[in-house]
Amino acid sequence: MSTPTYEDVQNAIQQWIVEATSITADRVRWSGQGGAQPTSAGGAWISLSITAEGVQGKPWADIEDGAVAGTVQHVARSQNAGTLSIEVYNAASRGNGSALAILRRLKPSLWLPTVSEILDGVVGMGAFADARNIPGLVNATYFEPRGIMSCRFFTATELRSTASGAATTSHIEHVEIAGETE
Repeated sequence: MSTPTYEDVQNAIQQWIVEATSITADRVRWSGQGGAQPTSAGGAWISLSITAEGVQGKPWADIEDGAVAGTVQHVARSQNAGTLSIEVYNAASRGNGSALAILRRLKPSLWLPTVSEILDGVVGMGAFADARNIPGLVNATYFEPRGIMSCRFFTATELRSTASGAATTSHIEHVEIAGETE
């Protein structure tokens, strides 16, 4: 299995949010993706953004046999962690359609088989911050109920380079011990 791309990670996260909230995919958008903001007539919509990401621990490298005889693959790997911000806009002011009710569906949804299929092998979800209600004044007569929550996520990065010739002998292939050791 190949390592998921950054686009794979974003797509899996977006599909998870759609599955968990039942908000249609056209109303679950990545911040900065362009286009017009969803209309208020369609109900709640969600904006996603990755606010931080970095390598956890020290990356490592392996050498594997290449697909072609006489070659090896140098493989650099790392585990990454990031923070996902999930913002709900234009939600109902109370009840199951409220911003907080929508956000609180996300964590338990991770145990649904349909969500596991979406996320497995692509991205792992970690700790969730408390969902917060952030009412916003749209105009002098209307408050837009909003909510925000963040959660940690984990991914893997794998970079490969094929080498042949002298570059294939950069690792120890055979060790022979002569004499006695104490």
